[in-house]
Order: sequence, then structure tokens, then C-alpha cells
Amino acid sequence: MKKQCFWLIIVLLLGSFVSAVEISGLVNDYAGVLSSSERTELESVLKQIYDSGESQYAVVTIKSLEGQDIESYSLNLAQEVLGDKEKNNGLLLLVAIDDRKYRFEVGRGLEGIFNDAKIGRIGRQYLVDNFRAGEYGKGIIEASKAVRSVLLGDVEDAYYVDDSVSQEEVLISYLPNIIFLFIMLLFIFSAARKRGKHKDRFFDAAVGAMILFGGGRGGGGGGGGFGGFGGGGFGGGGAGSGW
Repeated sequence: MKKQCFWLIIVLLLGSFVSAVEISGLVNDYAGVLSSSERTELESVLKQIYDSGESQYAVVTIKSLEGQDIESYSLNLAQEVLGDKEKNNGLLLLVAIDDRKYRFEVGRGLEGIFNDAKIGRIGRQYLVDNFRAGEYGKGIIEASKAVRSVLLGDVEDAYYVDDSVSQEEVLISYLPNIIFLFIMLLFIFSAARKRGKHKDRFFDAAVGAMILFGGGRGGGGGGGGFGGFGGGGFGGGGAGSGW
């Protein structure tokens, strides 16, 4: 009897981590934040992406993550549901209203197009301010149009994706080179004090070290009316934030 109770508790605990939410269409508004007209417009945008064959992109809104982290929640939601099995081109936008968090989950086949930096910019550019103003439908539609612009290129009312790099991003990208240069200068000045009559050998060694360690370095970079989903793979790529 004790053993049966133990396994019953285990099953119940596991069940508490399984989301009751599922992706049954392109638009899954469990939080009820979309008006009828917003839903229609969003479905049109997502259907255009779906029909192009470039991606299977779905939107899910929920009230709460129920204590789960959004990365695990979105990955479990999208895995084996979104995307073509051969292309792995699934894309999910999950919005948790009460938690004030969102996340884009990117399929393996789209990670070259939507790297973490680019999909992160779409979220910051179109979701954050709209969500802060309570304009959930507007933000989701604009972000989805930006996704469509990236995937399809020449489309009507294309939304611009800001690929500019901030000063902070520039500094971060050059930070490894700055640190490397600082270490090399310390090495050179330290050795210079000891070189004495070995001046030529020191110079050759210093130049060789700079070529060896610096030659290969570069700057850092940084719902309705569709035919169903295939179930592609996800590797945890994507980006999200709060508002």
C-alpha cells in the first residue's frame, strides 16, 4: 500500500510539471488578450509564413507559468510539435501575461536566420513597449510582421528589424581583444626590463607571440486554416525578456 501511494505521489508531482496548454493552431490565445480583429490579422500573418514553407510559426499566450521557468516551458511546448521534421523550422512566441515574460523558441533549422541577437532585437523593438502599455495584440502582431519580413523578404508593409549595434554591444565585442592586448603589453614591458643583451632574441619572441596569439583573432559578433504541424527539433535557441 505504501509503495502504491509513493508511485501515486510521483505521478501527481510529474503531472504538475506538464503544461495543460498545447499548440493546436497558429494562434493559441489562452490568456484571452487578443480581440477578434487582432486574432484575424495575426492568423493572416502566421498563415502567410506557414504557406511559404519557410517556417511553422505559432503564438501562444497564457496567464501564468505556474512557477516554471519560461525557457523550459516554451521548449517543452514547442518540441516535437512545431516545425517540419526535415527542416526543423519551428518558431514559437510564448507570452506569459501575469509573469510579464515572453520568449521566442527557435527551431534548429532557423538558428542561422534568427540567432539569439536578432530574435532578441525583435522582442525588444516590438514587444516590450507595447506590452508595458497593455497593447498585447499590437505588440504580438508587429513582432510577427517583423518575423515575416526576415523570412520572406519582399512583403507588403514589411517591418524593419533594427540590426544596429549599441555602444555596449560594441564594447563587449571588443573586450576580449582589449584584455588580450593588455596582457601582451604587460608581457612585453616585463620582459623588456630583463632583456639586457638578449635584445634581439626578446624582440623576435615578442613578435612571434603576438602573431601566434593574435593572428587568428577577430571582433566578436554578436490557429486557423492550416494543414497541421510536422514536429521538428529544437535545441534551446531563442531569446526572451520581461517588460
